[in-house]
Amino acid sequence: MDAAVWELDAAGTPVRKVSQGELTDNTFYGVDAETMVAASHAIEDLALDAANGFLLASFQDSQNFESQRERYWQVAATIDEVQVIYGGAKPRRDGRVRFASMKGTALERYWVVLYQGRRAQALLLSRQTNVTLAVEDKTFAGFYTFDARLIESVRREVGQMMVRRQNQLSEYERLLALARAARQIQETFVREKAWLEAALGRWQAQREPQQLRHFSADFDQSMQHFQELKGRLADTLSLAESETHHD
Repeated sequence: MDAAVWELDAAGTPVRKVSQGELTDNTFYGVDAETMVAASHAIEDLALDAANGFLLASFQDSQNFESQRERYWQVAATIDEVQVIYGGAKPRRDGRVRFASMKGTALERYWVVLYQGRRAQALLLSRQTNVTLAVEDKTFAGFYTFDARLIESVRREVGQMMVRRQNQLSEYERLLALARAARQIQETFVREKAWLEAALGRWQAQREPQQLRHFSADFDQSMQHFQELKGRLADTLSLAESETHHD
């Protein structure tokens, strides 16, 4: 996994590879399909170890489920309930796995593996970021979490989506907007810190009265940048919130 996970900037662009030891929950990363498979198996193993609870998994193409059929049959025989949401042709019925088609829903663009057990829970939620049908070439942006309230919220929305055939997974979009806002704040702090430190350096190098005025002007300009950021973030987060309520 450590060779296929990328830190994302505020625009969602990969900026550097992240090692497995750096990964944190509730943080958006860029990942490839191989990493998604490994993370999915980790959640499936959690369900198997717990031997109870509910597991939901989405497969953008039902053909991708076929290579996992035996594994899911084993999970379904071990825990209380397994639901597979598929794209493409309906898989043949097998064991206690329940199937539902994702046709006409936003899940055609997402990869979801969700587990709720009596003592543990986990969620992997990502959206495809490139256009390809070849699984090995797909890339995603997403996160994992152990937050029970968030996991329940996503499960509830997926259930509603299957009934209403919604074309957007609002909880993902809301969390993505928050993550990008946090990243913009972080990037702005780093940039403005460097700006003000340089201004202080100029004042230190030239101890003249006008340098204090220059520093004051630089400081005011930096504060203006934060005010502008505040306005942009307020608009972005308000839009994300309104779209969530609309759906």
